[in-house]
Amino acid sequence: MEIFTKATETRSLDEVKEKLDEARRYASTLSARFDAIQGDNKGRRLLELGAAAGGLTIGFAELGYSSVGVEPYPAALATAQKLSDSLNIACPVVPGRAEAIPFPASSFDIVIANSVLEHVIDLDRCFEEVARVLAPGGLFWFETASSMCPRQGEIRGFPFFGWYPHSMKLLIMKWATSHCPILVGHTLAPAIHWFNDRIAARYFHNAGFAKVYDRWDLRKESEGGKMHAFALQIIKKNRTAKALANLIYPCCAYAAVKVG
Repeated sequence: MEIFTKATETRSLDEVKEKLDEARRYASTLSARFDAIQGDNKGRRLLELGAAAGGLTIGFAELGYSSVGVEPYPAALATAQKLSDSLNIACPVVPGRAEAIPFPASSFDIVIANSVLEHVIDLDRCFEEVARVLAPGGLFWFETASSMCPRQGEIRGFPFFGWYPHSMKLLIMKWATSHCPILVGHTLAPAIHWFNDRIAARYFHNAGFAKVYDRWDLRKESEGGKMHAFALQIIKKNRTAKALANLIYPCCAYAAVKVG
């Protein structure tokens, strides 16, 4: 099953506005999940990596966070400014990359990266930068491409792409970007990384983060009905059930707290 979507940084202002309510709902959901780890986060300093036009960043600002985004692509930065102006919300998205975050040490309490880390060139440097700009006890959350599920949204026309060998994925992504960009949503930075529990834990550990929470740890029973709550209880208690859930769900998400 294909779940491909247009590259976020290429969306027009109208397309961003169409998805703004969705971004607001997601910000609210994530805020509740973060609260479960750290307590009430309202008013805390939040940075979004790869914020594109800033829809999610604005969603957090409206919830009471002091939020800012960084984004490397000029077209997305221009759209972000138009969005901020049209909504009359002071929610800046500034030029920057995950490997070189343009803020001083300990500037933030939360850093998020939504569908970004799969595109980052130097992951080690990215995690080092996140750890640098986070205050002690700060939270890093990201959602990204999964190597555990055959379904994916990074490229069209390649069934079971999530299970391809890593070297083959890279070759296909390079070819598509150069010769058939429509397959990758005309992004200038196609996915080059795919995550699982082991990979995420390694990067967190190397950058000085403590206990790792996966997407099932983060989800709350109140986010769905009775069947959702029942299934979530089973997934959290049973490794086999969690493995099967990871096979079904096309993305993975993780969070961890900075030591210190």
